[in-house]
Amino acid sequence: DQFVRTGAISETGEAILKNVDTSYRLGIEIDLTAQASENVQIKTQLALSENKMREFANSELKKISYSPEMVFGAQFVYFTSVDGRLEFKHKFVSEQFLELKNDANKMLESYFFNDLSYFHQFEFDRYDATLGAQINNLFDQKFESNGNYSTKYGTFFFPQAGRHFMLNLAVSFK
Repeated sequence: DQFVRTGAISETGEAILKNVDTSYRLGIEIDLTAQASENVQIKTQLALSENKMREFANSELKKISYSPEMVFGAQFVYFTSVDGRLEFKHKFVSEQFLELKNDANKMLESYFFNDLSYFHQFEFDRYDATLGAQINNLFDQKFESNGNYSTKYGTFFFPQAGRHFMLNLAVSFK
């Protein structure tokens, strides 16, 4: 017994939820970190899940909307010095339906992307600072990570940004 997103939106743009009597979410999550060498660290995350619901007593089990069966992430960290690190990240998300009927025309395709970052930490008497530079979606993948549908407007998806850059500065006072 749970509320699930139907994928539809109301006239005011709010997600419409539905209570389903029979449902289950079954899965496993694994996080691993390995220190491959003094300067190299490898991190992985894997989530495998089966998310099903039965809309009516005698109906077949359907996949719950917005519930990918697999999410995988990997991060490779190279410590360039005591104060610097270079990170390469990979993320994969499997396909997911936008609605409860499991219509292939109302589905987010699986997607993946990679990010590259460099961070350098500086220590001063009264504060510490970390300067970072990031290239997100390094290989300029084209993908949608969200979507909806309405009877009035049809199915629509939200494309994600292509390759983009970010600089950041974090300061912590002692």
